[in-house]
Amino acid sequence: MIQRLKKWGVLTLIVCFPTFSSANDLTKALAELLFQNECGGKQANLVYWSKNEPFPSLGIGHFIWLPKSQQSLPFEETFPQLMQFLQHKSNKIPQTKIPQTKIPESPVPPAWLVKLNPFEPPWANRTAFLAQQTSPQVTALRTYLWQTRDGQAEFVVQHFQQHWQKVIQGLPESKRAHLQSLLNALMQTPKGQLMVLDYSNFKGFGYNAKEQYHHQGWGLIEVLSKMIDQGSLNQTSPQALQRQFIQAAKAVLLQRVANAPKLVNGESSEQHWLAGWFRRLDRLAQ
Repeated sequence: MIQRLKKWGVLTLIVCFPTFSSANDLTKALAELLFQNECGGKQANLVYWSKNEPFPSLGIGHFIWLPKSQQSLPFEETFPQLMQFLQHKSNKIPQTKIPQTKIPESPVPPAWLVKLNPFEPPWANRTAFLAQQTSPQVTALRTYLWQTRDGQAEFVVQHFQQHWQKVIQGLPESKRAHLQSLLNALMQTPKGQLMVLDYSNFKGFGYNAKEQYHHQGWGLIEVLSKMIDQGSLNQTSPQALQRQFIQAAKAVLLQRVANAPKLVNGESSEQHWLAGWFRRLDRLAQ
């Protein structure tokens, strides 16, 4: 157990993904899940800008890249973090002095992307983005994101491991213990692990003043807290826990939609997302 903790770079006791036979199996399973959930299994959607969002989303996890004018939005910007991770990972490939040994090649990001300073989307808006969809620059970026799928999944795992404990530090000790206990219980099966990792990438960790409407968040902590309120700490069946996770996630997302800014007609500005969010959660339960 301690060796696993060191392997994943975790500084405090936390679940260590023990049920996959290897870290590589977890990475590949997560990469495929994210690619299907976020990109619909389509390579073209690795570089994407939804008509319902004021920013582009990139990679298998649709990592957010905020234009300068949108920095105040209540969402964590993860694409710059991903690029730092992938470049650091590429630089760590071991070199060898044995001539006949082939050094593994690492995908190289497009030169135009690396040269951006500041590191902001080069498209002024969605219209400009769509006009560049078949350009050599965007084609190169899409190819790079396709080649680095497993690395992107590794980023999601590392991001989770590094941020979970930081996020819950501001909570009362008793609640931290309950959250950790429930998280560990969920992580005892591969399906539970993928549920947690997918949701945290999808809607964040929670307990974040920036990611709230009316002081109510929608991240993983809010889902686990809802489960605790519903008595999930007393549940020992992995299948029952997974069902309760999906139910709690739906309740939290319903609350988010209800709290979101209203349109002129009084309808929630996020109502159109809800059916897709629920379908995603239902797929996790299959």
